[in-house]
Amino acid sequence: MLTRTTSVELQDTVDGRGLSYQLRGATPRQRAKVAKDLVTGEKQLHRPTRKQASSICKVSLPLVSAVMNGTKKPEPSRASMICVTWFQQASPEARTAFVTECGVAEVWDALATAVS
Repeated sequence: MLTRTTSVELQDTVDGRGLSYQLRGATPRQRAKVAKDLVTGEKQLHRPTRKQASSICKVSLPLVSAVMNGTKKPEPSRASMICVTWFQQASPEARTAFVTECGVAEVWDALATAVS
């Protein structure tokens, strides 16, 4: 009798994208089996996705994408470096007063723009 086997079970190497699709509906036990095969070397991960690589290397996905796309983080201006230095050395009360004076929404929007 023929049994149905998945393509991952027939290959020695697993493509990262194919692995993510295949594990999408897998049970924890099936995922653990694939993980065991990867750890023991029975299967090798070939061309991991950006998400898989960021998880393995413990870096953010946007950082991996930025490096892959060749974009680099812009150099901060002298004025922004002075602000950062002041903020790092400021007391919690001074920081609170600064955010209150500027407005929480404006500070939040500036942070969101800098992070994205």
